[in-house]
Amino acid sequence: MRPEPNVTRATPSSSSSDTGADCTFPIGVSEKATIAQLAERIDGPVNVLATAGTPPVSELEELGVARVTFGSGLTRAAYGAAVRAAHEALSDGTYGWLEGAVPQLEVSQSPRASATIDAASRGGAVR
Repeated sequence: MRPEPNVTRATPSSSSSDTGADCTFPIGVSEKATIAQLAERIDGPVNVLATAGTPPVSELEELGVARVTFGSGLTRAAYGAAVRAAHEALSDGTYGWLEGAVPQLEVSQSPRASATIDAASRGGAVR
């Protein structure tokens, strides 16, 4: 586990926006207090990478976070699901991993699936 960054070094002038970036993206920060300090001290939008230990979007918003990025998280989650499915099928011979799977019709209607993912990423309703 990576240690939390030294927030005392973050000042309004240490924003990534000074270099032309449209936000500050402190990599590896997931602790609520650290995120709050960074959002308070950095002049400009703060982007947080979502991990298993990151506070929920509603809390991040209250802390002043402007963006949440999934990074490789969706890919790694899908890979994890595939590994668990293979393990269950090979060891137990069962298909419980299919519970909650997206119906084939929805998958084949890719514009619909894309719209669902897009709405979810923007905090909208997923239907």
